[in-house]
Amino acid sequence: IDAAEFHALLAAIGPSITRDAVDDLVDACERFSAHFAHVSKVIRKVPLFASLPDWQLRQVTESLQTVQYEAGDIVIHEGESGEEMYLIEEGELSCTKAGIHQGKTLRKYSAGDFFGERALLVHERRAATITALSQCTLHKLTSKSCQGKSVLPLIFSRISVNLT
Repeated sequence: IDAAEFHALLAAIGPSITRDAVDDLVDACERFSAHFAHVSKVIRKVPLFASLPDWQLRQVTESLQTVQYEAGDIVIHEGESGEEMYLIEEGELSCTKAGIHQGKTLRKYSAGDFFGERALLVHERRAATITALSQCTLHKLTSKSCQGKSVLPLIFSRISVNLT
C-alpha cells in the first residue's frame, strides 16, 4: 500500500477514526509489507520463478498462502485430486508411492524446491504422497488464487517445460 492508497482508505473511513485505529492500521500494513518482501525473496530462489519480472513476481506472491507442517504430516496423498502446487521455504519432505515402490523414498525435497505442479497444470490426481520430514514452511499456489492474473499463462508454460 502506498501513501495515496493509505490516505484514500483513511478518507473512506471518515473523521471518526481514532489514533489507536490508525496506529493499528499502520502496524498491520508494515507487517504485511515485511511478509510480502520476505515471501518475494523466497520465491526468487525457486528456479521456476527466479527470472520473472518484478510485476509478475508480485502477482505470484499475492497468490500464495503460507502454510506450516510438522514432521510426519502428509501434505499430499497419492490418488487425491488436487489443484495446487507448493514452494518450499524451509524444511525437508519425502516423496513416496504405493505399489512396487512401497516404503521407499523416491525423492527428497528441501528449500527452493517445488512439488504438485502437475495438479496445478492439468488437475490430475496426485501421483505420489508427500510427507514432511521436519517442520516445514511452504507456500501454496492454487489455480483459484491465480484466476484473473495475467501471469498464469507464463507459469503454465514454465511448468509445462519442467514436466517434459
